[in-house]
Amino acid sequence: MPVAYSINYQDRTGRGKHLVNADIVYTTEAYSSGLPVSGGALGMPNVIESLMVVDQGGAFAARFNNGRIRLYQQDGTTTGAAPLTELTGNQTLTLRVVAIGW
Repeated sequence: MPVAYSINYQDRTGRGKHLVNADIVYTTEAYSSGLPVSGGALGMPNVIESLMVVDQGGAFAARFNNGRIRLYQQDGTTTGAAPLTELTGNQTLTLRVVAIGW
């Protein structure tokens, strides 16, 4: 799987959980219902309690759910507050995330 993790900052919270700021690089990843995230690669072998994408480097929204980052773009077929549709096809991107877990 063409994924690279680069931890920029790592610390512990007041409750002993891991707090990580990292870049996740997906290279030509076939996108189908989300991009997998490895908790072990982020220093959290047990569970990722929360993960927030703080910079997705593109014109789309990124959401973390059930161990996967899902990518959405605004549907250009309507005006105003257009609904989001999930991206498809191969994706090459860098995501900066902040995660908490243990």
